[in-house]
Amino acid sequence: MSSHLWSEEELPDRRRGSPERAGDASSPDDALLLIRNVSFSYPGRDVLQNVNLSVRSGEILVLLGPNGAGKSTLVKTMSGQVKPAQGRVTIGGRDPATDAEARRSAGFVPQRIAIFDKLTVRENLCVFGEVMGAARDRVPQLADRTLELIGLQPRQHDRTTILSGGMQRLVNIGAAMMHEPKLLVLDEPTVGVDNRTRDHLKDVLRSLKDRGLAILLTTHDMEEAEALADRISIIVGGEIKAEGPPKEIIEKTFGTRQEVRVVVDPSAMTKAGHKALVSRLQKLGLEPSQDETVWEGLVDDTAGRLDAFAKQVSVSKPGVTEVRVREPGLRTLLAWYTS
Repeated sequence: MSSHLWSEEELPDRRRGSPERAGDASSPDDALLLIRNVSFSYPGRDVLQNVNLSVRSGEILVLLGPNGAGKSTLVKTMSGQVKPAQGRVTIGGRDPATDAEARRSAGFVPQRIAIFDKLTVRENLCVFGEVMGAARDRVPQLADRTLELIGLQPRQHDRTTILSGGMQRLVNIGAAMMHEPKLLVLDEPTVGVDNRTRDHLKDVLRSLKDRGLAILLTTHDMEEAEALADRISIIVGGEIKAEGPPKEIIEKTFGTRQEVRVVVDPSAMTKAGHKALVSRLQKLGLEPSQDETVWEGLVDDTAGRLDAFAKQVSVSKPGVTEVRVREPGLRTLLAWYTS
């Protein structure tokens, strides 16, 4: 099996209808993972509906969506556990549901940690490498390189049961890479992980991307998605609603609109001037929280509208404790497609 992932010489230099396409998405010609017109249903429920998605070598695609959107089922089609009712999934041109080589081309990191807690870190890596078909005489070398990549050389002889949850996740990722896959699929890899380990995981994934690995990541962590994604794909109700580079999708979806948040001092709710303040916030199109202490919304920043607003509503005005204006991010984008 090729060792290209480890060779330094071979490093590579609010629309609700059809999915938004932004930038140069992976084409069928160069995609390592290709999902075309995939649909799947459980009895009485459509889970995936005409899904199209692709990932090429040397990029990270982040799959976003609420719980129940179809992300887990889609990942199962990539591993061959689920065969679509229609459409096709291929990894390197092969169908993982029927081709063992296609399945060996991918490494899967489930949300639940799946390693042997009575084995050491190194033993886990070696076992998973052999199970997934790595050449036995290369397993020790691959374990050395994987330990270096995930940063666990000092703990390689420790049983995994004594490691922190974050370190166990690193072992899980390392185990999925021991057979030198071309595609790595991770399902919520940073759930329950501390900030330090989360940052280290990001560095690991960037390193793998730079080595030419194709990476698909599902997450609810928008900061993680913004830090890692070359492209995002938003799935809602089993349908892909938007796909492309994050910045381009955000710009295309929101245009000149800005995200505005105003926090009102609860003690000012009954004071003079409060009704006038509420009226200004309503005219701007902001929506209140249940107790009307927080007002949020998207405001079109044309014709100096926000400048005029800033003169009327600021922290220098009675009753206002916070005013924030910023460009919409992935959290706002996901809310846009799921509301």
